[in-house]
Amino acid sequence: MRNEGLSSVAWAVAASTLWALGCGSVGEPRPPLLNVPEAPAEFTATQESDQALLRWVWPQRTTSGELLRREIATFEVFAVDIARDSQPTAELLDRLGTTIARINPEEASAEPGQTIDVGTSLTERFGKRTAIAVRARTVRGKYSPWSRIVVLDVVRPPDAPRELRAATAPDGVRLRWNATDGAASYVIEKRVSDSNDFRIAGRTEEHEFLDRSIVWGEEHVYRVRAEAEASSGNVGGRRSSNVVLQALDTFAPAPPDQLRAVVAQDSVELTWSSSEAHDLAGYRVLRNGEPLHPGLLESPDFSDRTAGGEQTWNYVVVAVDRTGNESPASDPVQVQVR
Repeated sequence: MRNEGLSSVAWAVAASTLWALGCGSVGEPRPPLLNVPEAPAEFTATQESDQALLRWVWPQRTTSGELLRREIATFEVFAVDIARDSQPTAELLDRLGTTIARINPEEASAEPGQTIDVGTSLTERFGKRTAIAVRARTVRGKYSPWSRIVVLDVVRPPDAPRELRAATAPDGVRLRWNATDGAASYVIEKRVSDSNDFRIAGRTEEHEFLDRSIVWGEEHVYRVRAEAEASSGNVGGRRSSNVVLQALDTFAPAPPDQLRAVVAQDSVELTWSSSEAHDLAGYRVLRNGEPLHPGLLESPDFSDRTAGGEQTWNYVVVAVDRTGNESPASDPVQVQVR
């Protein structure tokens, strides 16, 4: 009986020792990892028409510098209206901010470390100063810190310009439209027949514009968008209706100027001022109403070696553009050949 009792005690001590070792009692206990995501980086917010265009980088690490062990469930964009002279804080967003966008990873078309681009409506905030920031939330409900806070002075986008008109001019296509209330400037967009996309043809603060970069003979499509001035940059409104124009060049160049003729030993030497026509193809010299050479001259000078005999010759010069439009004749010059 005594040996059996000692054996039981020995077994109990051994079991206790093994239990203590199995529980890892050696060393300091470690706290559980919080797994809180870093704040979304490089956050920007700009107004485009009645939308806020938002951009940020999907965080890859926790606030302790480790890789995120669990996926982000959603990104939440908050906004809060503030006074003109106040500075927004994270505490203000926590206390008074409201959700203006909630983006699931599946909707973001991005992965950790990549940029997310989204848009959200600002129609309820026209005329207000609004602070905007984004944070991430994990599948276990842990929130990242707020991104940087961006402040927008939200303006009402201008209405679409009305009654857009287009007409050809000697140096391009001239556009006119009605002035738009609240517009600080206008953006002119153009599509040429060999392109499918509109591109910016220019900007102006007036409500007319001359497009000099045209392709004669091609169909041109124009539209105009008004811009309002805002602290974050100009804010574009809706675009006007399209106007379509076949750019036909029916405009003749101006007549050449300062025609001079000098009688030399075996020729009459002619010179004149260069034409300023942007689409000049060349010049034609006429003597007594008849052309003196085939084709067109590229330079503003000509040597007439056929003006023989004792006669009086009358010379004029005309300019011709690339479409074939011919200018009126220059002032004539008369020479006496002996």
